[in-house]
Amino acid sequence: MYRDDLEAMQARLRTLSAEIEAERRARRAAEAAAQAAKARADEAMLEARRRAEPPSPSLLRRHWLAVALLAVAIPAWWLCSDLLRASYRLKLERQNAALQAARSQSAELRREVGALKSPKAVVRPRPLTVQHLGSPFDGPRSTLSRSDIQQGLRAIKPAVQACYDRFKVPGMANVQVKIAGGGGVSSARVVGMFTNTPTGDCVAQAARAARFPVFQGSSITITYPFILR
Repeated sequence: MYRDDLEAMQARLRTLSAEIEAERRARRAAEAAAQAAKARADEAMLEARRRAEPPSPSLLRRHWLAVALLAVAIPAWWLCSDLLRASYRLKLERQNAALQAARSQSAELRREVGALKSPKAVVRPRPLTVQHLGSPFDGPRSTLSRSDIQQGLRAIKPAVQACYDRFKVPGMANVQVKIAGGGGVSSARVVGMFTNTPTGDCVAQAARAARFPVFQGSSITITYPFILR
């Protein structure tokens, strides 16, 4: 859809450019015609003066009539020419404004298409989920708190970042970690887009090195998201 809109906008830009060029050619032709008419009128006046003999009263009246007609016709022509130029200028300004608006909309469409193509645009952090396997025992530190789990996993973030620096694949690596009661990691695997990839294997290996406080219970399984960028 965005590609169709972009192609339609580009076609509209080409049409507007062609219309503007046609209006400019028409304006130049009108100005050239006005200049040619004025030159012919001046030439006719000079020729009439060269051929004029000491005029008779009737000839003088005819000359003054021609001069009067020219004096009226030339300003009227220039007035019409000015009106035409003003009309063309207004039309060109409107077309330029429409062209600028079309270019702005085309640029906005390009930015939206680029944002959709960006791999970071689809990354959405997932909340930390905790699953308990077995029944926890009563007593002090019967299980790990949320802050205990986050603190243990934050400690391996440099190792996870090293995985991204090594393979240069951005995205979100969701690590499923099984924490034993002694505080160590009994198993770790990556689920999602990095499953069975070199980056996922590297992140899982880094997660196996995580350490947590000792707690009473069989084990805890958690899924933790690491953003690689």
